[in-house]
Amino acid sequence: MSERLIRRPCHIAALAGILCQVRNTRSGEFRREGRFVMTEEQHAQPPVRDRSSETGSLLKAEYLSQAEINAAVNLVVQESGQIPPEELIRAVARLLGYKRVGNDLSTRISETIFAAN
Repeated sequence: MSERLIRRPCHIAALAGILCQVRNTRSGEFRREGRFVMTEEQHAQPPVRDRSSETGSLLKAEYLSQAEINAAVNLVVQESGQIPPEELIRAVARLLGYKRVGNDLSTRISETIFAAN
């Protein structure tokens, strides 16, 4: 019980910090691409996040932005050079923290790759 009472203010403080960051960002600095909203900085240099510790719906392929997939593709190509599309899809998925490449994930990555070309 006491541990939960100690953690609650920490969670509230973390949320307050996020809200302050959002409040301090001018609305013109946000960019919307389809369902995704990002700052101009995130659009210019999209973060490639490792989802290996995530579970459940956060791993759905539909929650990957094209900007992040393209950034992951660029990293893989910089490290490995040109590789066959099937290997590129698997390498991008691994870089994003996915253990398996199902149909949805494979389709999402390949559609993004071919849309960029």
